[in-house]
Amino acid sequence: INVILQSIIHNSYIKSYFLSELHNNIYIKNIKNCMWCQIDILYQQMYYNPIDTIAPHKILYYNWLLNTSLANYSQHDACEFLLNLLNILADTDIHQNKKEEEEVNLIQLIYQSNCIYNLKCNVCHTNNQINDHYYIYSLALKQDNLLDNLSFFFNPTKDEIKKQCIKCNIPTIHTKSLDTFKQLPKTFIFQLKRMKNNHDKINSYISFPLLLNHENMPGIQHQQYQLYAVIVHIGKNL
Repeated sequence: INVILQSIIHNSYIKSYFLSELHNNIYIKNIKNCMWCQIDILYQQMYYNPIDTIAPHKILYYNWLLNTSLANYSQHDACEFLLNLLNILADTDIHQNKKEEEEVNLIQLIYQSNCIYNLKCNVCHTNNQINDHYYIYSLALKQDNLLDNLSFFFNPTKDEIKKQCIKCNIPTIHTKSLDTFKQLPKTFIFQLKRMKNNHDKINSYISFPLLLNHENMPGIQHQQYQLYAVIVHIGKNL
């Protein structure tokens, strides 16, 4: 929990939002169990009235309260907590964009990417497009660097589950490949899948760049992403 909260607190977009007091827990009294208010309190403890020891126990409690599957003594990893926290924040807060007069989901704007995939029927070769949304890209370790593992993630893959073909009008095997990003996030999150099915850990060294741009990651065009947080699991197994 500690490292996940640090990674969120130091996100420049999240920090700018809360330090601008766009969500102030003092004036919000009618929202019960508000996770946004707890994040705001965390910022106050860090920046406005700094204290030596911060114990975000209510964030843990609300995490359990709003997702009962995590309220047990089973072991849960940091990535699971992060995804659950992002889902809670995304589901409980909508912001109004006054300039465009539309509702804006801040968490989806910062963390969620929208990918358009081509689905090609392996029988009649008809193409169909679908949308997939991601907060976290879970990358299998096929190579010794992040970029190659990311390319492998987007490589054309043959679906094991049959899908209804719009032309054949029967379920068939399809090949799935990335077409383009419909929406890019402000912040990418990559998870390296180091745990095997038997809970043994893959400890091989994986290199990663400090910058992501159109030269090393196709599809992101002229945007550039700078690394700002790394979370490392210490130990040989889960």
